[in-house]
Amino acid sequence: VKRYIAILTQGGTDAPAASVHENTLGGTVVWTRLSAGAYIATLAGAFPIGRTVPKVGVDYNGNCYFASANMIGSAPDAFSLLTFDNTFTNVDHNSQIYVEIDVYP
Repeated sequence: VKRYIAILTQGGTDAPAASVHENTLGGTVVWTRLSAGAYIATLAGAFPIGRTVPKVGVDYNGNCYFASANMIGSAPDAFSLLTFDNTFTNVDHNSQIYVEIDVYP
């Protein structure tokens, strides 16, 4: 299993910054902010459909309650990370998010 584990921090309209604890994917995952509460992780060919399992966890900070990670289309290059408040409105998390991506052979 290849694995990426990081703590993401994000503020204002900045892209998330990753404090990487483990990365055996063979390259650097690039994080981009698309809009409030919508982020993309990219690494060419690193996330094959049917073999990639992204997991997320949110530190509660009074604004953000939930996070979700989803594969994007059929390309193995990216997945989305969405953060929500308690009304399920996309909001920037301005906190820490635990991200783990497992890629199975």
